[in-house]
Parts: sequence; C-alpha cells; structure tokens
Amino acid sequence: MALDSNQIKLVKESFQRVRAKSDTVAEALYHRLFQLNPNLKFLFHAEMTEQGAKLMLMLEQVVDQLERRDEVEPAIQELARRHATYGVKSDDYDVVGEALLWALDQNLAPNFPVETREAWRAVYALLATSMKATATA
Repeated sequence: MALDSNQIKLVKESFQRVRAKSDTVAEALYHRLFQLNPNLKFLFHAEMTEQGAKLMLMLEQVVDQLERRDEVEPAIQELARRHATYGVKSDDYDVVGEALLWALDQNLAPNFPVETREAWRAVYALLATSMKATATA
C-alpha cells in the first residue's frame, strides 16, 4: 500500500499542529491505549512522559520521511525488534493505531476531517505492517 501525495500532504500539515502539543497528544494516546487494553500497561517500564516523547520523536521521523520511507525503514525495523523483545504482539499494534487516531481526533478537532483521519490511518497501517513483518521475521 502506497500513500498518495494528498495523503502525505494532509498528514504533514496536521502533524504541524500535533508537534505543537506533542506531550498532550502522547498523554491522550496512552490514556486511551490503557482504556482499550489495560494489560498493555505492563509492557511499559519507562516513565510515561519519557515514553511519550520517544513515541512522538519516532512519529515525527516517520512523517518527515513519508516521501522517502526507505530512509526511515531501518529505524522502524529496529523499533519492531525491540518491541518484540518487550512482548508486544501483532494485535497490540492494532490497538495502538486505534488509540493514535483517537488521540489525534481529540487534539486536532474540529480540524481533523475524515480525509485527514484516513490519511493518518493509511500512514499508521504502513508503519504497523512493517513492524509486524519485522517482528515475525
């Protein structure tokens, strides 16, 4: 699945607003994630503010390289290998994706139209697919 130029544009534009409130978005994401699956809380050993900063940094790298995903792919694969050693399962990525979209919606509304949401869904699907494939390889 490839992203089209409009999807890339929508994600990059909306990420400018995410960047301005990255701590709040990360906090919302983890809050929602643990609502959806409380068992995932046990996978996290770092302080959640630090964990959120790491998440947002990785997301920023992915967004910045959407046109050249092959340049960020090694970092994504390394992240997937680390997550596998922590006990992250394939289904966990789906819950994270749901939590991410919820957090974006909560923090970008009313400026998070369906088209932008679907562009983010496509970006996350690419990321999760790569991470799942690497983790099971």
